[in-house]
This record gives sequence, structure tokens and C-alpha cells, in this order.
Amino acid sequence: MSIPIDDKINLKMYVSALEAAAHAKTDAFASEGGTLTRIARELLDAGLLSDARTELGSFSLRSRIVLTPAGASALVEWSDYLQRRTWRARLLAVLGQVLLVLTGAVATSLPDWFA
Repeated sequence: MSIPIDDKINLKMYVSALEAAAHAKTDAFASEGGTLTRIARELLDAGLLSDARTELGSFSLRSRIVLTPAGASALVEWSDYLQRRTWRARLLAVLGQVLLVLTGAVATSLPDWFA
């Protein structure tokens, strides 16, 4: 999992954690303390991740962390948001708007051309 370890947590780090859970790569969450554990705890508390526990008598063992349906929805929504914020996506959006304006201008002037 490629989550940078520092004191500043951002949306990209949450998305990376959700992607790791979606692909069953939650070994990094097993480390004690640190940013990854904090992110995992926050996502667990928010209901976006679930820790599948195995009960062995009076012991409760965490077998793995899994993505919940709400987590899958958040992953799609947040990934889409981050994708739309890239310069390439912004450029394509602006070009699409320019194309619509030009199409509208041509469409309104077509009757004058054929009159």
C-alpha cells in the first residue's frame, strides 16, 4: 500500500486505504500506531471498513479488514472526485464546454446560411 507516512492525512490517503481493503491488501494496517492505524480506525469507526473477527473461545482474533458497501460507495465517489480535480480532467471539461458553445453558435446560424 502506497500511503505516505506523515502527520497530514488527506483524501488521497483515505482512498488508498479503501483500495487496499478492496484488494485484500490490509497487511499494512496491522502495524501498531502511526498514520495507517489512525486511518484504518477512522474508516472502521465511520463504517466504511469492517474488521472480520474470528472468535476462538474467549479470544477474538482479527482475521482481516474488509470493505463495506458504504466503503465501496465512498471509494467510487472519492476516487471520482480526485480524478476530476486533475489538470487533465479540468482541461477536458473546459474543451467540452467550448465545443458545446461552438456547436450552439453554428446551430443557431445554420438557418441564416440556408435562407
